[in-house]
Amino acid sequence: ILLGAIGYILKPVNKDNLKELMKKVFDELMVKKQEEDTDRKIKEKIELFRERLLYDILRGKEYSFQRFDDLISEYGLKLFRDKMVQVAIVEIGNFDDKSKELVKSGKFDELTDKVRKEIVKMADGFGGISCEIGDMDIGILSVIIQPLSDIEIAEFEEISYSFFAKLLEKIKHEMEVRVTIGVGNIQQKFKEISLSYMGAKAALRHKYVIGGNRVINIKEFDFDKQQKILYPA
Repeated sequence: ILLGAIGYILKPVNKDNLKELMKKVFDELMVKKQEEDTDRKIKEKIELFRERLLYDILRGKEYSFQRFDDLISEYGLKLFRDKMVQVAIVEIGNFDDKSKELVKSGKFDELTDKVRKEIVKMADGFGGISCEIGDMDIGILSVIIQPLSDIEIAEFEEISYSFFAKLLEKIKHEMEVRVTIGVGNIQQKFKEISLSYMGAKAALRHKYVIGGNRVINIKEFDFDKQQKILYPA
């Protein structure tokens, strides 16, 4: 029983006792299976709600302070409404031959999960920043970073630059896959996170002009000078 037996029967074996015991074991295993299925479904729903919440936050959906704090706590998101914020979009692969083969073999999700874990691992070891990751599309992850302490924006910019540069090299060399990272501007107010998200998307589109497999920061482009850059469809 200590090793996990559900029940036992004594010798000599009585047929009726054996039947009764087998029925008891079957019923207990079915109850356990139903509980496990229910837990799995609840976890899947929580993950879906969590991803939806993260997406809504990135799009700038407004919540009252109390509602925001409650949702962040309920779904375990590492976000702070009183800290600066920056959004990046990580695009894994570039629909090249290797990416196509991974999609066909069903291993692209596995690769994306490895990249996600690498981002978490690097953020945990980097120190000074919190990191939250969301699934945006096939092979596309959103990465939200914030400083854990009150620092100047210039210092956060240096930390951000170093973080994404090292992340790029780590993924490229250890996983041997193309990756492009579009980085939006740092926003001093969390409620303006959607501006950083839009900047990250705009930065990522520049890969069509300057090439991918690199970190592209929206700060590199001055839109006030009305640059007329046309992208292929």
